[in-house]
Amino acid sequence: GWSREHGDLRIAHFMGLHGLQAIPIAYWLLASRRRPPVSAVATAAGSYFALMALLEWQALRGQSIAEPDTITAGALILWLTGSALALLLSGRVRPSERLHPSAYPVQL
Repeated sequence: GWSREHGDLRIAHFMGLHGLQAIPIAYWLLASRRRPPVSAVATAAGSYFALMALLEWQALRGQSIAEPDTITAGALILWLTGSALALLLSGRVRPSERLHPSAYPVQL
């Protein structure tokens, strides 16, 4: 029942509530791969917050989620590019910063 004709704050609210599930799942997935997950999960959480803020900004401007204007589309592309770059950079860890596998909470 989201509005396709004008901005709808329920979309940002929906994304915010599901962030409470998405961030712990991201941590669990990263920890199960034996990578130091703290920086990657913090980056994912920041990216998720930025997406939620972008959706709220779009709704407050009266823009439909189905028909974003050029400014909103540009902001979405900027968010996507910045998030991908930040996640790639957060995965780079110096050998001295690696933790012993027994330090991870999830052992698979």
